[in-house]
Amino acid sequence: MDRANKIICPRCGAAFRSVRGVPAGTLIACVQCGTSFAAGNQNPGAANPRPGAVRRTRLQIVAGAAALYLLGGAALAWYCFHLNAESPAPQAGAAQHDDGPPPTPPPPVPPLPPSPVSAEVQRKIDDAIVNGVWYLKEKQLATGSWGTTVPEFSGDLSVGLAALPGLTLLECGIPASDPIIEKAANYVRKYAPLLTSTSPYDTYQIALAILFLDRLDNYKDKDLIQYLALRLVAGQRGDGGWDYNNPPLDRKATAALLALLQNEKTTLDEWRTAAAAKGAPWPADGRSDNSNSQFAVLALWVARRHDVPIDRTVALVGQRFRQSQKPAGEDPPPGKNRDQDGSWWYTGNGDARPASEWPTMTCSGLLGLAIANGTAKDGPPPGDQDHVTRAFAMLGREIDRQDETRAVDLYYLWSLERVAVLYNADTIDGKNWYAWGVDQILPLQQQADGAWPEQWLTGHSPPVSTAFALLFLKRANLAKDLSKLQLLAPTK
Repeated sequence: MDRANKIICPRCGAAFRSVRGVPAGTLIACVQCGTSFAAGNQNPGAANPRPGAVRRTRLQIVAGAAALYLLGGAALAWYCFHLNAESPAPQAGAAQHDDGPPPTPPPPVPPLPPSPVSAEVQRKIDDAIVNGVWYLKEKQLATGSWGTTVPEFSGDLSVGLAALPGLTLLECGIPASDPIIEKAANYVRKYAPLLTSTSPYDTYQIALAILFLDRLDNYKDKDLIQYLALRLVAGQRGDGGWDYNNPPLDRKATAALLALLQNEKTTLDEWRTAAAAKGAPWPADGRSDNSNSQFAVLALWVARRHDVPIDRTVALVGQRFRQSQKPAGEDPPPGKNRDQDGSWWYTGNGDARPASEWPTMTCSGLLGLAIANGTAKDGPPPGDQDHVTRAFAMLGREIDRQDETRAVDLYYLWSLERVAVLYNADTIDGKNWYAWGVDQILPLQQQADGAWPEQWLTGHSPPVSTAFALLFLKRANLAKDLSKLQLLAPTK
């Protein structure tokens, strides 16, 4: 089968290269403009047509253009003749949509700012994205997921391993109608409702399922998104954060619990009492951490578009992060960060985890504050400007450190990208965060298959690493409508 190594988008003209070649006729999506088209032999140096064939082709084009002109004129005359004809009014009560009510319009997609890297580096980024997308498309299992387990994590994680790569492919321009996406979506729709409080890493899997289903923008997924979001509301701990698991709920009670949550006269404690009668008790005093919490709060934000009231839930999130940010003047433990001011740790009270995790959790804190302020009716509290400024200063100290000895952390880089795009920060403390991340990400990609390899971090497999790398390179914004709100800008 013919394979094309150089691919040119017919709409925007962007050129991409694939180290393995793309089978001719394969439907692909341009990573620049999102246009879907069939790959062909677009390699330079292809055989030129004979002069006679060129002349015949030109005559055919001229004749076709003339016919199109005449037909277009006739169509325009017919349209003008009938322009004032009355259209029959729809009958009262007639269904306007055969398949149900239309979905809530998705938030507008703001255009990406100009690339903060050179044209040469951008071409390398485009090539890396193309090859990473092909890796994910080729490695999907017959089930629709990209695996069942990951290193050091026990139990079935297949829902999360279907949702994260599926979400990534959508962000890279693969259409929802692509068979790869449809298989992943069908898997998530079938098995996400079966997740229970004993399912491994339940919060991550629920949150990723919500993010993926929301990105598909299919109104038929609305009730499932609502059910999964209510499980997160029920699982929030008393300190405003989340642990790995959430109480199960009776899915048949979704509508009743949703109506009760929408009633502002019902307190969260009263709602959780009612929810406990439909599932398991609320774990008010359970542990929580900022990694689970950032996934939960991001998923709840997008669930808001599906009529899930989250204001009171995320108000507790804002309270959590305002109270747990590290102040200046604390001496770091031996071997830890030199300056903790502005950071958040893995847990609210601090812990013995490596200092390299603190920048990632600082991104979690910034995300939590942004979403809490996004739902605040009276605007952000005056002190939040200081929280944001100190947090971005902390991240600036962690970018391009002169004595850097840490391994590349794709989870951190994705967290950094997500927060920088959310806050519309082109630079952080004067540093080009995107170029810095690209310099770390591109050399890690495996040229043989386009994947990013398993990392030292717990829970990373090649599909997970590849998804985080692609989301960074695409500068994906998973809370697009939040970008339109009045946020606290970081100090430039």
